Amino acid sequence: MNTNKQKVARYLNQLADGLEQSYIGNLNYTLPISKEMQIVLKQVTGQPVKQKTEDQRSEALTNWQQPDSTQFVAKQQEGTQQNKAPEPAQQESKTDSPIILSQQQSCEEIAKDAPNLSTLNVRLRGCMRCPLANERQTIVFGMGNEKADLLFIGEGPGADEDQQGKPFVGKAGKLLTQLIRSIGLARQAIYLGNVVKCRPPGNRDPHIEEIESCIPILKKQIELIQPKLIVTLGNIATKNLIADAPGITKAAGNIYQFNNIPVIPLFHPAFLLRQQSYLEQSWVYMQIIRKHLI
Repeated sequence: MNTNKQKVARYLNQLADGLEQSYIGNLNYTLPISKEMQIVLKQVTGQPVKQKTEDQRSEALTNWQQPDSTQFVAKQQEGTQQNKAPEPAQQESKTDSPIILSQQQSCEEIAKDAPNLSTLNVRLRGCMRCPLANERQTIVFGMGNEKADLLFIGEGPGADEDQQGKPFVGKAGKLLTQLIRSIGLARQAIYLGNVVKCRPPGNRDPHIEEIESCIPILKKQIELIQPKLIVTLGNIATKNLIADAPGITKAAGNIYQFNNIPVIPLFHPAFLLRQQSYLEQSWVYMQIIRKHLI
C-alpha cells in the first residue's frame, strides 16, 4: 500500500470510528475535508468527493446522537441531501453527547466546554491540526483513572505508544510502572498523559508550534481530573507547566504549583534507562510523591 493509500485508510478509519454519519462508498461526508485530502481521495478512488453544504453540516452536527452500533445509514435525496443516524438505545443529553467538530477549530476551542474526558477524546479523533498528524499511526489521548489523585505527564508518545494508542507501554513505561508500584499504587489508580498526543518522528522533541496546538487538551485534562498532585516527566513536560522551572536535574524532586495543584518534576523513565545512575535518586523522589498523597 503506497503512502497516499495509507493516509486515506487511516483518515477514513478515524472518521468512521463510531462517529461519522457517512456512506464511505459514495464518499459522502458529514465532516468537511481539506482540499489536500480531497485531491488524495480522488487520486486513490477515482471518485470526486461529495461534501455537504455548511447548512446541512450544521444541521447534522446539531441533531447528532451517539448510535448504538457502528452501522450508519446515509440517505441521499436530490437537492436536499439528508443523513439520518440510527436511533440510540438510550438518548444522551445534549451536553454529554460526543459532538463532531470541524477541523478548522483549534484544540483550545474544542476543549473549552468539554464536560468530561470521554467527550474531549471523541472531539480530538482524526485531528489534523499540526504536522505531527502526517506521520502518526494513532492519537494517544491518555489513560487511567479519570478521578485520579496522581497525574503523570510525559512529553509525547513513542513508537510503542503510537502503535498501541496507549501511553507508556514500552520499556520506559515498564520502568514507570515499577516506580508507581514502589509507592503502593497500581497503574490503574493513576492517570497517564502527554504534552502532545501524537508521536514526533524519530522520537524527536516536539516543536513549539506542535506543543502550542496540543497543550490546551492537556490543560483541559488537568481541569477535568483535578488531581491532588501532578508529576511531570522530563524537561519538556516540566517547562510547559512551570515556565520558570530550572533544568530537570535541578528541578527533580522539588515542589512547584500549577493552577494551585502541586507539581513535582521527575526524570523521564526513558532518560533513566540511559542514565541509570539517576535511578536511586528517583526512588527517593517517589517517596516524596507518596507523602504528598497521604
